[in-house]
Amino acid sequence: MIKGNLDLSQLKEFLLRNSACIKKWALPAVVVFALAIFWVFGGSNKEGMEIVEKDQGSSAGITESQEIDIVGEPTEQGMIYVDLGGAVVMPGVYEVTTGTRLFQIIEKAGGLLEDADTDHINQAEIVGDGDKIIIGSRDENSPYYTGQLDGASSENSGHSGKSPVTETDDGLIVDINLADETQLQLIPGVGPSTARKIVEYRDANGKFNKIEDIKNISGIGEKTFENMKDFIIV
Repeated sequence: MIKGNLDLSQLKEFLLRNSACIKKWALPAVVVFALAIFWVFGGSNKEGMEIVEKDQGSSAGITESQEIDIVGEPTEQGMIYVDLGGAVVMPGVYEVTTGTRLFQIIEKAGGLLEDADTDHINQAEIVGDGDKIIIGSRDENSPYYTGQLDGASSENSGHSGKSPVTETDDGLIVDINLADETQLQLIPGVGPSTARKIVEYRDANGKFNKIEDIKNISGIGEKTFENMKDFIIV
C-alpha cells in the first residue's frame, strides 16, 4: 500500500518535471497512433466501400445504357407516306410521322413555286397515309392550273355545261359530282383522305343524287355535314 503511494507520487513528480517535453511529443504520438488505427481497421473498410460503390455504379450504368437503347431505338410505327405534286419545288413521295400537316411536307419538298395557288389549299390540314396532294398553279400554261376555280368557263374546267367550283359572295360552292380530289378539299371539313373517299364512292356508285348522300362517306357525320352543306351542290 505504501509502495503504491510512493510510486504514484513519483509518477506525479516525473510528469510535473517533464511536462514540457511530454507536451512536445504527446500530440504527434496521438496522431500517429490514430492514423495507424485508421489504416489497420478503417482502410480495409474503405476499400470494401469502394468495391461496393463501384459495383453499384456498374449496375446503374448498365440500367442507364439499357434505357438509352430502348428510348433511342428507332421505330417504324407512326410513319406514313404522302405523295405531293403540283406547284412545289421537289414533287415526290415523302415519309413523315403521323399528325404531320401539309405545310410541313411542303417545306420538305423545298417550298412552293412562285405561281402556286395557295388560295385553294389548307396548309394546316393533317395529312393521311397514302394521300396524293396536288398543289394548284396560277400559271395558265401549267398542267395544274386552277383558274377554273375562280369562275373560268366550263371549257377550261373540262366539264360541259357546269363548273365544279363556283365563286359566290358567301364563298366557294363545290359540285361534289364534278370536283376532283384537289377541288373537293375546298369543302370545309374535307381533307385529302376524305376527298379520295368521295371520288372512290362516285366511281363505285355513280353520282350523288342529293347533297345528303355525302353522309354515306366514312368520316362524314351529321356535324361535319352541317358545316359543309352550304358549300356543296350536286
